[in-house]
Amino acid sequence: MKPDPAINRHLDDLAFPVVDEERRIVGIVDVEMYTTELSDLDRSARNDYLFQLAGVHLTEAQQSAPLIAFRSRFPWLLCNMASGLMVAVVAGVWLGQVSVVLCTLGAIAGGVASAAVIGMAIPNLLHRLALDPQIAAGPIALAAADVVTLLIYFNLARWLLA
Repeated sequence: MKPDPAINRHLDDLAFPVVDEERRIVGIVDVEMYTTELSDLDRSARNDYLFQLAGVHLTEAQQSAPLIAFRSRFPWLLCNMASGLMVAVVAGVWLGQVSVVLCTLGAIAGGVASAAVIGMAIPNLLHRLALDPQIAAGPIALAAADVVTLLIYFNLARWLLA
């Protein structure tokens, strides 16, 4: 029995033959199926590694419940605000530097406000670009909020302390 010409055509295109007990070709498995799955697996492993470098585990980034994300991130926000407020208190009470107090408090307020805007804008932008906002938005928004907060702080310091 001769194999089907369509099977021979696929065997030339890198496919594995499927044979029965008598070693007759009964079908094929296309290699492209395996290369696509391997490519997806490699991409997933790279993404997981990238998020771990950013301090976000992929399973945490994929959480769909906002309350879970809030509970894990809000203590860090409070720590950052508390440290800024302690610097402002020390500058105001101990050093008597009102301009440093205004600069610090302005940077905290501006940083929190800009982080809220960025935190809402980035996921919407990624969604409009047909990208997965649930995974990528966190690290992108965090980096953007940090840059904007530093720009606010340095510009306030230049304006108030000059």
